[in-house]
Amino acid sequence: MTAIRETFEETGILLASRKPKSQVPGLMEEALGKARRSIHAQKLLFTKFLSDNGLEPDIGSLLPFTEWVTPPPVPRRFRAQFFVTFLPIASALSGPTSGTHLNRLPSPDSPDSPTSTSTEVISAQYIHPRAVLTAFARGDMKLMPPQFYLLTTLNEIFSGAGAEVSTAAQRQLVQRLAHSSFGQMVINPRYLPGPEGELPDGRRVLTYEGDESRGGKKGRLHRAIIKPQKGTHLPAELILIRNFDIFTEMGEPPSSKL
Repeated sequence: MTAIRETFEETGILLASRKPKSQVPGLMEEALGKARRSIHAQKLLFTKFLSDNGLEPDIGSLLPFTEWVTPPPVPRRFRAQFFVTFLPIASALSGPTSGTHLNRLPSPDSPDSPTSTSTEVISAQYIHPRAVLTAFARGDMKLMPPQFYLLTTLNEIFSGAGAEVSTAAQRQLVQRLAHSSFGQMVINPRYLPGPEGELPDGRRVLTYEGDESRGGKKGRLHRAIIKPQKGTHLPAELILIRNFDIFTEMGEPPSSKL
């Protein structure tokens, strides 16, 4: 429920369906925008908004896609659960309603004031994973290791698509991953200690659960090579090294500790 509420607040995308036999009229764009602002300002409970409009959250559409823990050196640490969901194709083509679902194009949470202290999203759009990774490689977009890892994983699945629309077979692969050990995996990135963890060109080795340095069998690599931007901890370059099949060689989800 939290993920669905936050998605609505920050992007305007409402993952909800009409309740069976609901007689409540469809929501118009203006009403959705007003409700979004009220929920964001904590003036309206998300659950009340759904109930009053004959809606129920599409919890079943959320596919778990790993959980990440902030590395120990960072003062403020979080556990972030990632999900993948597939929207009806009409979401990118139609207005607010289509059958039993509500469809909208994404938008920032404060489009009129992107510098507001309450703004969490300054830009939102539908985009192929490949396009994001290309923009990152050019330096046009910033990504952190979890985003890069998951987008690389999705791009490997969707790279065979001739168009920007996923196929049923590709969606089934994502669902298969979500319901496997991969979807349950908790990743707590840690820099490889010692001289092996620092390369001559200034890049560093960030290891993930199951790597040979983290309890995995010898030769198993589950890590990233990261080049920090000068004077920051933000990655300027990232390379994912994962020499095992996430569909057939995951085994039990590796454990992780804060």
